[in-house]
Amino acid sequence: MPGFELGSLIVDIVLVLLLGAVLIACIKVNRGLSIIRNGQAELADLAGRLDRATAQARTAITELKGESAKAENGLRGEIRKARALADELILITEAGDNLATRLEQGLTGDGAGAAAAEAEAGGRKVIHALREAR
Repeated sequence: MPGFELGSLIVDIVLVLLLGAVLIACIKVNRGLSIIRNGQAELADLAGRLDRATAQARTAITELKGESAKAENGLRGEIRKARALADELILITEAGDNLATRLEQGLTGDGAGAAAAEAEAGGRKVIHALREAR
């Protein structure tokens, strides 16, 4: 039976060596899992920060759209006023040109009375047009 004890001892030593190898492998796997868990936590934190940044960007875009709409409406109003003033200036310039022509004709003697009457009628038309434009 001494051979039986030696064989049993060899089997026990082999089992101890295999269990030691399994223990070392388990320790390595545990370290790897710890690294993965840390990476997951960092990834979750990064995803949370990205989500918050995206929400802030959406809010900023919404506010920017609102402000641009306000600015657009304000500019449209200013453009309307500018066009009305430009039309008014055109009328004033035309009336001034007509008046100057009539005065020139009146001074040179070409129908002085008729030119004065036309100038007065033209002046009334300009004043009436200006009142309507306002």
